[in-house]
Amino acid sequence: MRIFYIISALIFTIGPISHAQVPNDKYLEIVDYEELLTLFNVYEGDSLVQKKIIDIYLSRAKEDNDTIKIARSFDRLARIFSSKKNISYADSLIDYTRDWKHITYPAIGYIIQGYEFGKINDIRSQNNSFYTAFQLAKTNQNYSQQLYLLDMLIFLRTTWGDINNAILLQDERHSILDGDSILSQLKNSTRKGLHSEINSIYNENLLSSYKSYVHCFVKLKDYQSALKYVDTISEFIKDYDSPLNHEEQEVWVQDARIEIDYYLGNYLTLNNRFTETTQAFDLDAYPRFKGNIYLFLGLAALDQNNYGKSLEYLLIANKEKKNLDSYMFDEYDKLLYNGLSQIYNIEGNYSQSLFYIEKLLKLDSLSIINYKFLEPKYINMFETPRLIKSKEDIIKALQLRNTRSYVVIGISVFLFLFFSALSYYFFRQKVTYRRRFEKLMKDDNSHRANNSKSLNNEAPIIISNDIVTDILKRLKRFEDNEDFLKDNVTLIALAKKMHTNSSYLSRVVNSHKLKSFSQYLNDLRVQYAVSKIKSDHVFRRYTVEAIASECGYNTAASFSRSFYKKTGIYPSFMIAEVNKQGEN
Repeated sequence: MRIFYIISALIFTIGPISHAQVPNDKYLEIVDYEELLTLFNVYEGDSLVQKKIIDIYLSRAKEDNDTIKIARSFDRLARIFSSKKNISYADSLIDYTRDWKHITYPAIGYIIQGYEFGKINDIRSQNNSFYTAFQLAKTNQNYSQQLYLLDMLIFLRTTWGDINNAILLQDERHSILDGDSILSQLKNSTRKGLHSEINSIYNENLLSSYKSYVHCFVKLKDYQSALKYVDTISEFIKDYDSPLNHEEQEVWVQDARIEIDYYLGNYLTLNNRFTETTQAFDLDAYPRFKGNIYLFLGLAALDQNNYGKSLEYLLIANKEKKNLDSYMFDEYDKLLYNGLSQIYNIEGNYSQSLFYIEKLLKLDSLSIINYKFLEPKYINMFETPRLIKSKEDIIKALQLRNTRSYVVIGISVFLFLFFSALSYYFFRQKVTYRRRFEKLMKDDNSHRANNSKSLNNEAPIIISNDIVTDILKRLKRFEDNEDFLKDNVTLIALAKKMHTNSSYLSRVVNSHKLKSFSQYLNDLRVQYAVSKIKSDHVFRRYTVEAIASECGYNTAASFSRSFYKKTGIYPSFMIAEVNKQGEN
C-alpha cells in the first residue's frame, strides 16, 4: 500500500523518460539554462547524455561565475550514477554550499544523501541526513523540502519505529498543507520553471499526505479511520489534476481496501473486490500493486486453511517482488515469507520452510539494527514474542505427536534452540565487544607499539650497540613522523631508507619491540586509527574503506582484521559507540 517514491516536481524535478534523438553539441551550446535542465529531465535513465548536458551547464555557470547554478550542476550530477558515486557528489555539494543561507542549499545535498543511503539500506545514515535536511529546510522556510522530508521521516518511523511518533509527524505535515499561504510558500521554494505546476504539486502533496494517514492508521490498527481516508482519496482522485497516472491512483485505492479487508477479516468482500479489480484493471501494468494484492489474497486463503490457493497467490506475490527494481518494504516481506514458511511446513516441505525462515532471520537482524537506532525501547518487545512463539510451536508439536511425525517435532525443537542460541550468542558478543570498547577508551594510546627495552636489559645479539642505537633512533623518527601510514612500507624498503639491512632491522624490532616487523607495523597503524576515532569527529564520518586507506592499508578487510586482532572489536563498532557517547 505504502509506495516509497520521490515527489518529483518538489525535490528532484525528474521528468518522463523520452526516446528523443540525442541533442548535438551545437544545439546544447545555444539553449538557455532552463532548457538545459528540461533536457536533463527528459533524458532520465541515460546517465551519459545527462552528464553531457550538465557538463555544458556547469561550464557555462563557471564562465558566468554563477554560484547557484554551479551548485545546481553538482546536485544534478549527484542523481545519475550509482549510490556510492551519488553520495560522493552530494558530499561535494554540501561542502560547496555549507555556509550558505539559501532556500535550497545545502539542504538538497542532505536530501540526495538520504535518498541514496536508503537505496543501500543504511537506515542510520538515511535518518541522520533527512533530519539534518529537515532542520535546514525549516530554518530557510523551504516548504517543499519540509513536506518531502516529513514524508520520509514518517516512513522511517512507521517502518522501524514508534507509530505514535509517526502520526505526530504526519499531523505536522498535514497542518502545513492546510495553511492559508501554502501555495505561495510552495511557489517560493520551487524553481521558476515549475511555477505553472504549483497546483499540481500541491495536489500531489495532499494526496501523499492522505495516503500516509491511511498507512499510519493501518499500523495503529484503527481500520475505520484508515477507511475514511481511503474514501477521501477515492473522491479526491475523481478530479485529480496530476501528471501521474490517474488509473494508478484508482488501483492504489483498491489495493488499500483489499489490505484493510484482510485485517478486518472480511474475506468474502476481499475476494469480491479482487475480482472487480482484475476485471477493471490490467494488474500486470502495476507490479507493485499486483504483488501487494496477491499477498493479502494469499494470506486470507491461508487463514481459511485453503493452502493450495494460498501458496498459488503468495508465489505470485513473491514473483512480482523479485521483478521489482526497488525493494518491497520489510513489513510486507515478513508477511510474505512467514506465510510461505507456514504453508511449506504444513505440506511437509521442510527444506523450503527453512529457506524462508532464514530469510526471516535476515530481516530480523536488519530490524534489530534499525530499531536500536530509531526506537531502542522496542528491542525487548521485538525479541521476546518471537522466542515465545517458537516455544509455543514446540508445545503444540508435542501435543500433536500422534498425528505429526517426529521429524516435524525435531525441526521445531531445533529451530527453538537455534533461535535461542543465536539470540544468546549475539547478546554475549555485544557484551564482550562493549567491555573491550570501554577498556580501549580508558587505555593510554600516547605510546607507540610497545615501548623499547633498554639495551642493558637485552639478551646479547650479534649486532653492535651502535647499530642497534642508530636503528632505534630511526624507528622513533619513523613513528614520530607517522611514516607507517604510507601504503608502500615494507621491511626491505624501510631498511634501505634507514641505511641498514633488513636482517638487522628485523632483529632489532623482534628484540626491542617484542614482535615481528609486520605486527609492529600493524600495531602502529591500528593505534593511530584508535586515537583518531576517539578524538576526530570528522575522521569518524569516513567509511571503513577510507579509514583503511588513510592508515596505509590497501583493503578495508585487511584493516578490519588487524584492528580486531589488536583491540578485540571491529572499527565500525568503535565508531558507532564513540558517536553514541557524543550524542549522549
